[in-house]
Amino acid sequence: MRLFSSLFLVCALFLTGCNAGKIGVIDMNAVMTQSMQAKNAQKEALEVQKIYQYNLTVIQKKLAGYKNKETAKNYLGQAAQQLQKQLQASQAGINQALANTLSEVIQEQTKDYGLVLNKATLIRSKDTLDITQTIIDEFDKAAVSYPARPQKVDNPKLPADK
Repeated sequence: MRLFSSLFLVCALFLTGCNAGKIGVIDMNAVMTQSMQAKNAQKEALEVQKIYQYNLTVIQKKLAGYKNKETAKNYLGQAAQQLQKQLQASQAGINQALANTLSEVIQEQTKDYGLVLNKATLIRSKDTLDITQTIIDEFDKAAVSYPARPQKVDNPKLPADK
């Protein structure tokens, strides 16, 4: 469907006599697999995941000594769910920060282009239209502002062992 939308847009521009100006093609898959920024975002997400895993492990260890195993089991389940939600929110924040920076780079680098297409939606294009490496180079120079990392918790608040 995206392919037909892209082709329709290109045809409509030419048929209406609209001067599309320069045309650029970006391989977004390459940007997200080859850029240092994408690799750094993966590392950041892994570091955040390690912190949440650490916090869950601390809770598990503290609950292991509980006499009331039912209380410990229930609290651990709740804590795991809460930490999972927090992890997902942190990872979404990392992805959003990366996407925002990439969008800014693309907007800046293509401001003189009349039409910019994602290579994934094309059947064929000339290599001279490809601006992927320029986008990767500029993306890697940009600063991505990730959300603050969660804190490691060595003494979590736990329910009373009743």
